[in-house]
Amino acid sequence: MFNHPKFGKIFSLTGIIISILLISFNIMTFPTPPADAGSVDLGPLMGLWGLAVTINILVKYKWIDTKLNAP
Repeated sequence: MFNHPKFGKIFSLTGIIISILLISFNIMTFPTPPADAGSVDLGPLMGLWGLAVTINILVKYKWIDTKLNAP
């Protein structure tokens, strides 16, 4: 995703940062979920990132379709 022309560095770096933080908070509070342990739960933020990626794919669908069907 980092070198993709329609996603680029913004989507890839934010995804990496959110996922590293998500895993870190989950490991620090294991076996209790982060929200129950009084920590930050980044699961919804990761879900919003996934939604943004999905919306970007739908917006760029015509470009993707022409690239996939190019001879």
